[in-house]
Order: sequence, then structure tokens, then C-alpha cells
Amino acid sequence: LPPARAFWAIKHGIKLTAMPAWGTTHDNTAIWNIVAFLQKLPDLTPEQYTSLTAAAEHDHEGHEHSHEHAADHEHGATGDDAHDHDEPAADQEQHGH
Repeated sequence: LPPARAFWAIKHGIKLTAMPAWGTTHDNTAIWNIVAFLQKLPDLTPEQYTSLTAAAEHDHEGHEHSHEHAADHEHGATGDDAHDHDEPAADQEQHGH
């Protein structure tokens, strides 16, 4: 799956499936981090996976993430949204919608 399509699917979800939209609770930077993790996941050893997920869990301890901050960041003019515009049509064609 190309990274831009993964970004779009994570951000907007996939209708009529169990895949929710994460764009309402995660900013573009967080979504790109998820995409990067998914791209590396097939090549990770169990030890690398444990190390990465433990580090991520440790980073979230004691840190509350503000949904308002994510919404403010989302509306800002960033380059993160560049891959976001043409993907819905391409995604729908691939899935026969």
C-alpha cells in the first residue's frame, strides 16, 4: 500500500468497514508516524517491535493529548496535507466504489 493511500485511509477511515477515521483525534504528524510504523512492521523482529511499542507506551505515560490541539494543528497550513487531496477517488476506484 503506498504511503499516501495509507495516510488517507488512517485519516479518513474506510466506509462500511471496521476502519475508523483517526483524523479527528490525531494530527497529520501522528498519522504519518503511524504510516511509517506500518511500512516498517513487516521487517521488524519481535524484539524490535517490543522495543518500539514499549518506547511509544512510555512516551504516552503522563501526557494527555488535547483534541483541541489536534484540531488547531489540522487547520494550520502545513505540507502534511499534500498527499491528502487526490486519494479518495483513487481509493474508491481500487475498491470498486
